[in-house]
Amino acid sequence: MDADVGHFTKTLLEKRTAAIATATGPAGWAYLPIITWHILCAIVGFGGVMLIGIWGSALSTPRGEAAGVLAQTLEKVSKVAEAFIIAVPVLGIIAVLLSDGAHSFGSPWLSVSILLLLMVFGPGTAWVLAN
Repeated sequence: MDADVGHFTKTLLEKRTAAIATATGPAGWAYLPIITWHILCAIVGFGGVMLIGIWGSALSTPRGEAAGVLAQTLEKVSKVAEAFIIAVPVLGIIAVLLSDGAHSFGSPWLSVSILLLLMVFGPGTAWVLAN
């Protein structure tokens, strides 16, 4: 009976190890959803910010109550876009950590991305917090 328990425990351990091994890497079950969400957050967040410029120029046309409603909507959309934009680097860093060596923080494109992130988010965050 003890041999069966030992075999069962060993089999579970092997399955757990295999599951963890397949979670990482470019084809891993944990990596693929993270990179998908990373890309979707970039599209929704930065796309939302691009549309805010269009809506902002439309804000100069209406007067009275319509302008107030449009301004409130614009503020809500910018808050949603902001949340998605903040998620982009977080999910990107998680994706690099899960890439199982396919990507590293020493890669030139990733170093430039992090540098641009710091150059934009640093002053941008300081400006928002100051106002």
